[in-house]
Amino acid sequence: MIDPQTSMGSVRLKVADLDKMVTFYRDVIGLQVLEKSADTITLGTPTRPLVHLHHLPNGHFRRHH
Repeated sequence: MIDPQTSMGSVRLKVADLDKMVTFYRDVIGLQVLEKSADTITLGTPTRPLVHLHHLPNGHFRRHH
């Protein structure tokens, strides 16, 4: 069993399609955009950043890795 005082920090993900991933985390998961720059977007709750998406130019999707 996990200790009740255990908490999880934010995650940083490199993504090929930044717009698509922002749409997913915002519209499907329900997170809010907290910060936005040219190649990085931070999403989370009003008081806590949870996901940092960093655009990886020329990135590609790899299945089953």
